[in-house]
Amino acid sequence: GGSIVRNGCRFSLVHATHTCYTGHVVGVILEMDGKTIYHMGDTGLAMDMKILPEFFRIDLAFVPIGDRYTMGPPSAARAVEWCGAKHAVPIHYNTWPPIEVDPQDFAKRLPKGVVKILKPGETIEV
Repeated sequence: GGSIVRNGCRFSLVHATHTCYTGHVVGVILEMDGKTIYHMGDTGLAMDMKILPEFFRIDLAFVPIGDRYTMGPPSAARAVEWCGAKHAVPIHYNTWPPIEVDPQDFAKRLPKGVVKILKPGETIEV
C-alpha cells in the first residue's frame, strides 16, 4: 500500500488477490488532472474493494473478467459496484482458451453505459 506523487500524478497501491510466488500483487490507482483510474491488475474479488470509495472517486476501472486466475463476470461486476467506479473496461480475457469469456456477460450485469468493451488499439477518454 501507500502512495507516491510524481510529476503531478499520484500513484496508490491497493490490495489485490492472486497467486504469486515472488513479489507482491497489487492494484494501482492513478490520480491526475482531476480524474481517477483504478487498474485492478490480476485479482480476484476482495472485500478491500468496498473501502476504496472512502478514499477515492474512481472514474474508470480496468477489471479482469477472464474467470480463471482472476474474476469471472459476476464477481467482476460486483467489484465495480464495490469500488464505486463510474465506468469499467474489461481486461484479462480471451487471450487463450482457459480465460475465454463473453465480455457482454460482464456488461449486462451493470447499468447501461458503465462498461466500455474496447477492441485492440481502441482508446477511451476519461
